[in-house]
Amino acid sequence: MAMTPAPPLLCLLAAFFGGLSHPAPPTMGGDLEQCVRTFRRAAAKRANAASHAEAQAALDALVALGDPAACEVIGLEFAQCVQRLGEVESEQQRVRARLAQGQRVVDGLTLRAEKDESLAEVLKDQVRAAEGLTRRLGELEEKGEALRPWKMSVSGGAGRLLTQLSDSRKRSALKEIWRQAEKEEIWSTRLAAIGFLGEVGGEDTTKRLQAVLADLASDCVRLERGLPRKEADVRKMEARLQKESDQSGGGVSGASAAQYEKIKREAAADRRQITAMGQVCDECVLSAGRALFRMQPDAQAKALTALLKAQRKASTGARLRTLQILSAVECGPAQAALLRCLDGEDEPLAIATILRELAPYGPVVLPTFVVIAQLSHESWLAQRAAIEALVILGQREGVRAMITALEGASGRVRTDLRGGLVALTGLDYHTNHTLWQTWWEADGEQFEVPETGRTLSAALPARDSVGMTFFGITTESQRVLFLLDLSGSMNFSMIARDNPTDTPGVPPDLPRGKEQSRLEAAKVDLARALGGLREGAVFNLVLYASDVWTWQDELVEMEGTQRVDVQEYVGSLRASGGTNIYGALRTALEIAGVKGGEEWDSPRIDTLFLLTDGRPSVGLTTQPDEILAYVREKNRSGGIVIHTIGLSGAQDAYLLSELAAQNGGTYSAR
Repeated sequence: MAMTPAPPLLCLLAAFFGGLSHPAPPTMGGDLEQCVRTFRRAAAKRANAASHAEAQAALDALVALGDPAACEVIGLEFAQCVQRLGEVESEQQRVRARLAQGQRVVDGLTLRAEKDESLAEVLKDQVRAAEGLTRRLGELEEKGEALRPWKMSVSGGAGRLLTQLSDSRKRSALKEIWRQAEKEEIWSTRLAAIGFLGEVGGEDTTKRLQAVLADLASDCVRLERGLPRKEADVRKMEARLQKESDQSGGGVSGASAAQYEKIKREAAADRRQITAMGQVCDECVLSAGRALFRMQPDAQAKALTALLKAQRKASTGARLRTLQILSAVECGPAQAALLRCLDGEDEPLAIATILRELAPYGPVVLPTFVVIAQLSHESWLAQRAAIEALVILGQREGVRAMITALEGASGRVRTDLRGGLVALTGLDYHTNHTLWQTWWEADGEQFEVPETGRTLSAALPARDSVGMTFFGITTESQRVLFLLDLSGSMNFSMIARDNPTDTPGVPPDLPRGKEQSRLEAAKVDLARALGGLREGAVFNLVLYASDVWTWQDELVEMEGTQRVDVQEYVGSLRASGGTNIYGALRTALEIAGVKGGEEWDSPRIDTLFLLTDGRPSVGLTTQPDEILAYVREKNRSGGIVIHTIGLSGAQDAYLLSELAAQNGGTYSAR
């Protein structure tokens, strides 16, 4: 599909509903024209509860006319709502992350300003920036709160109006919208069509949307197969950029930068296309779920049978999403069908998907004993999913089961079990089975799990912990990859002063006196973390700047010679170049043995630590959402926990926090 710039989302529904319009009957003309004017004015000024009520009344009046000409007006408003709400929610996430990081910068400067009056102006600037972000977040939240109910009202109005059309007219309208959903080359238009079908589609909507996502998943696989060849050329150029940076003390020529952009253009376009396909597949899941929920019992039963058959035959990339359709919207028969899929299922990835999809609906839908049975699964992926589900279900039986499982657990699973027990009890006896068992025998029968605030962390504070710790994140995993940023800014000070956000064109905060650079701090903590790996642990280092390279070509086992060699290597590291976060993650997943697909890859690595002090500036893509989408799709079959550490006010807090959250990890900002 061509990745041409997408026109406004309203183009789809404008064309669609415009095709339905016809001149209003003479006796209706005045009423329709007046209703349209009233609706447009009310929709345009809708900003709070009072004006929403006015707009709702205008919408109801327009729908009550039953005139097909009103469809165009309602359709345009629906498309605009979809577009605006998506933009608002996306920006909210970014602003929220930036604000949290900005507040950390302010807190640090405030403490230092008490002893250094020269920081007063810098502190004022950062406070003003944080205040601006706070105001912006408030504005976005207000917009979102107004748009969400209005979008539902408009879609409901469109659906009610379509039910008043003749069967032939409705079939004609849906034929055009299905063409857009199945074949449209402009992704935003296709998304709008699929979203609309979820609201007004017929009884075959769920089945057809599953077929759409299956076709797209196959297309993704084909594109993925062609990327390695294209990425190889990009990697060669990244190595050249790194060499130039090392030789010039941090810079690269304009000619080299331009050549790099030219070489990566085709591969980057494929990556963007794969990301867009994934977004459309996700929308198919949500819309198919909504359509399934709206069906009458007989039609719903047929659709469920078709979905279960389709998921058994689905090709790579489609099976898991087909399972997700069954839980996309709360629907008892669909949830029961999904639970039945566990019977006889032996694929760890499918088991983990089902547990994660059903757990939010509670123990009535997903019985606790069903989850407990998976704690003894041979795959740590299924075990991790069971622990997550038990935390969400919040039952006393889950506490007892995890205490029992802790006795024979090892590696990262011990950390996961500890996290689950802490989340359910508020206590922390670390991974000491004896202490947990003693507590349970004394107080377990009277204990009540808290109703709220239960979250599972894949890593816990290092205080009095056993295991390996990196920048305050502790894990007992002995299968670890460390991804270390060696970009030029890692030479800057860990102490923020005159340029706390690494603003270009402003002199950087270089180390003074006994201050550590970010690289020195990272090396010290990495050396300590490596010391926490036991004999026989499997590990490696992935280093990245403009280029990406590794300490060893393959994963290695920790032993005496390796322990000395890796410590010496860490001590010799130097920083220069850009920040290739995409390349680092791609390399790490390759080394771990993650291939992607519908079956668990059983990777030799179960935990990654990504450390950076900045934002992506080099790589096949530097867009946070594209990096997140790549890792989300690739790591789906690996289940590797990804922890992230950010060392400066310039870090991309949105990317790092989301990367950890989406991959079961912990984000630590310094």
